[in-house]
Amino acid sequence: MPHPIYRIFISSTFIDLAPERKAVEQAVADLNSAVARAGIALYAIDLRRGSAPEPPLEVCLQEVRLSDVIVTLVGKCYGSETKAGISYTETEFDEATNQKLQRLAFYKDESAIFLSEHVETDSEKIRKLAAFRQKIDSQLKRDTFLNFDELRADVIRDLMRWLRRVHLARDIARVCKKESAPVASGQND
Repeated sequence: MPHPIYRIFISSTFIDLAPERKAVEQAVADLNSAVARAGIALYAIDLRRGSAPEPPLEVCLQEVRLSDVIVTLVGKCYGSETKAGISYTETEFDEATNQKLQRLAFYKDESAIFLSEHVETDSEKIRKLAAFRQKIDSQLKRDTFLNFDELRADVIRDLMRWLRRVHLARDIARVCKKESAPVASGQND
């Protein structure tokens, strides 16, 4: 049986949440070390680096579609918008929703330290950010974090919880498949 490989897509605005993206990468690497003994591999997909011949939005959506989990981080910036006027982060979240991926969302706590240039000042983007947060809150249970270490621990906890569910379901399916397999011909009852 092949060993499972899971892709964890990191979604957020880039500049303001760069340390937090690194925390998610570190969480995936730490958890990967632990689950490798069970034959499981986890890969963090972070598009801050690299180049591609396709437009950025197309690359983002392709990578979301190839992933198993999306980790969405939300601070106080709405971020760059697509031609449709929706942020890349929200567009990635919507694509993950459409693809029925496991979605994890974390908000940087209001009491955390924010640099002034990392706080949205455009009134329309502030409205869009609030609507995006409301969308997330209406669709899933999200968590908040104060710092790098707290986010890293939260991501490890939630990915571990997801892995347990996935592998428990896989084990149950394997047992059910064995139990429902036809009895080989020529055997006595």
